[in-house]
Amino acid sequence: MRGDRDRCNKRMWGDRDRCNQRMRGDRDRCNQRMRRDRDRCNKRMWGDRDRCNKRMWGDRDRCNQIMRGDRDRCNQIMRGDRDRCNQRMRGDRDRCNQIMRGDRDRCNQRMRGGSICLQEKS
Repeated sequence: MRGDRDRCNKRMWGDRDRCNQRMRGDRDRCNQRMRRDRDRCNKRMWGDRDRCNKRMWGDRDRCNQIMRGDRDRCNQIMRGDRDRCNQRMRGDRDRCNQIMRGDRDRCNQRMRGGSICLQEKS
């Protein structure tokens, strides 16, 4: 997710740069508006990642608790159960990634084009 946040920031900085070039007389107000929007964007991204991580850790913890006390016997005798456990985790992680990808796309669409500052100027 670090890369996602960086992409999000680059989009925001690009919008602010365009905004600065067009609105030099009102640059301070423009920067404040853009900074607030970027902060909201970052908070949304971080909040989603936190929820995403908590879900993953919760599922993995339950998985580990099931397997832990009897792991040796589990490995020798219950390999099929461990495979099913891994498949469950893989399915949850895929869904998790899809959720994050959708949120990032919405975030990028919201921030695209610098329209916030341009509307304010007009």
